[in-house]
Amino acid sequence: MQTSPNDTRKRGQLLSGWLIINVLLNFVIAYLFASTLLTSTQTAESPIRSEDVWAGFVLAITAVINIAALLAIWRWRKIGFYLFAATSIPAFIAYLVMDIRILTAIFPLTSAALTWGLVKPKWHFFY
Repeated sequence: MQTSPNDTRKRGQLLSGWLIINVLLNFVIAYLFASTLLTSTQTAESPIRSEDVWAGFVLAITAVINIAALLAIWRWRKIGFYLFAATSIPAFIAYLVMDIRILTAIFPLTSAALTWGLVKPKWHFFY
């Protein structure tokens, strides 16, 4: 009897690479927004408008939560995917509030959808 590649509990190169890239991107996002918010004074050259500071905090916090969620996905935990998908909604809203281009704003949603597409064949291994 032959076994298909989906019958083994191996992540595969595409999913592994996707998770690693996402963790690195979320580190960068968390660092950039946190450092910008913590070090910038509300001057004319500040990259974040004063009325959007809360959105920057939301993005920094969701990036940190995403890192934990991605590590949980790496360890085959369903809660990791649920958490990753749930944080995409407030991140999307925060990007829209900050008047960031729509193509950039939909990245959290498309990232969650792509993650689901990569996780779905192995979903029966998650607990």
